[in-house]
Amino acid sequence: MRAVVVGIAALGLGLSLGCSKSSDEARERAPEKTKLEGQAGTKGTKTKRQLKRLSRGITWFKDDQAAFIEAKRRKAGVLIVFDASWCLPCKEQQKVLASSAVSTAIGSSYVGVRFDVTKSTKLDEARQQRYGAQALPNMLFVDPSNVDPNKLDDIDLKQVTMARFAKAISAKQLLAALPARPGSAGAKAKAKVTPLPWLNNHTAGFAAAKKAKKGVMLDFAAEWCAPCEELDKTFGTHGVREKLLAKFVPVKMDMTKQTKADSALMKQFKVTQLPTVIFLDANGKERKRIGDALKPDKMAKLIDGL
Repeated sequence: MRAVVVGIAALGLGLSLGCSKSSDEARERAPEKTKLEGQAGTKGTKTKRQLKRLSRGITWFKDDQAAFIEAKRRKAGVLIVFDASWCLPCKEQQKVLASSAVSTAIGSSYVGVRFDVTKSTKLDEARQQRYGAQALPNMLFVDPSNVDPNKLDDIDLKQVTMARFAKAISAKQLLAALPARPGSAGAKAKAKVTPLPWLNNHTAGFAAAKKAKKGVMLDFAAEWCAPCEELDKTFGTHGVREKLLAKFVPVKMDMTKQTKADSALMKQFKVTQLPTVIFLDANGKERKRIGDALKPDKMAKLIDGL
């Protein structure tokens, strides 16, 4: 997955997250009409014909609260898509989502919500910040089971994200990586990820490593960095987690706020992109660094060689 490039000079610049209401906001709560949904039925009700069509395609909403409410009612997941008219990869991704095989597969297990951020309004920026979707196109599959639709600003993406794609992928790739319906046996089997016991200070990390006679793994990441989230899942996967903790003390270098202190740390460790993971010995000598969200099998192999 493509890394998120962050220039050192850009650190310290905050995002504009003000949220403005518009007269169209109420209309966003109604699902978007598509060819799959048809025109049958009265507003606020679902006929048998509509329900049958919903099972064959994705029901798209423009409002995330309404999408989460519907997903909970259907005991389905939520697919959140961010795109823009000026984004060429977004247009390719739209074609993939509209294809018969993909639309049917996703529509049977997920409710969709699409955010068009072409105009980059304050509301667009707030939504992108909420779901960590700075890169476009961006697709996020979420389990709504533990999400309160009335408190979406408090959503914990690390706990509810099932999969994220921060670049355009083919129909074949999407179908192969499509997470199972939330609550299903397949979803529970894939959910066996145990977070690492992270330290949040590199000085403490090196001290702990010397005491335990281990190395140190510095993970430079941010909450808005999609590949960073994928790496967290890899680190917590059974097999990778055990190998990692046997050799290294994990330290999370959180660059989310982009402060001057963050900039200094990135300069100190020569980090120019997120994610960046650095493996060092207890004395600070670098042994290996990576800038990609490796899958569990590749990560396990890398750790074996350190």
